[in-house]
Amino acid sequence: MGKRTDKVFDEFAEEWRLAAMRNLGSRRIGKNNSYGATRSRKLAKSLFVKRVGGEIVAGSPLPYAKFIHYGVSGTKKKRNTPYAFTTKAPPTKPIEKWLRAKPVRLRDPKTGEFIKKTKARLKSAAFVIAQSIKKRGVPGLAYFSEAFDTMYPRFQSKIAEAIALDALDDLTDLDTPNFK
Repeated sequence: MGKRTDKVFDEFAEEWRLAAMRNLGSRRIGKNNSYGATRSRKLAKSLFVKRVGGEIVAGSPLPYAKFIHYGVSGTKKKRNTPYAFTTKAPPTKPIEKWLRAKPVRLRDPKTGEFIKKTKARLKSAAFVIAQSIKKRGVPGLAYFSEAFDTMYPRFQSKIAEAIALDALDDLTDLDTPNFK
């Protein structure tokens, strides 16, 4: 590839990565305004799009990135994804930690009144949430795919033009005799 093509591909890769980061933090699924985003934004910060040889490779080194991208099927609700909960539910410890950090108020199931967060009640609520996730699954976010679908049409003509100009430069270099 020529200099122009390399430059355009590098620009495209960076814009694709930034669009994927934006997709992670700006989703709304149901009442959740920031699905897929956390306060640390660890997943968004870990995203990479780089050129390896003649290919552009996109991904994240975090082990859970693929589950957020593709989603996970539940035992009752099937989704179009290669991942599924079968016999095990998600672990309750991270859900307990999340319940402590978020302003979630627990209710008494009989009276409907708000109750104090105790360790036993948090553990019980985390178990119920884990079972619900197991049944319903997790919707996928497809942050890389949607970012590509957004950015590629914007860069399609730039890429074609850069390839054509680099090819033209290569052809003109072949035609000029090298006299010394």
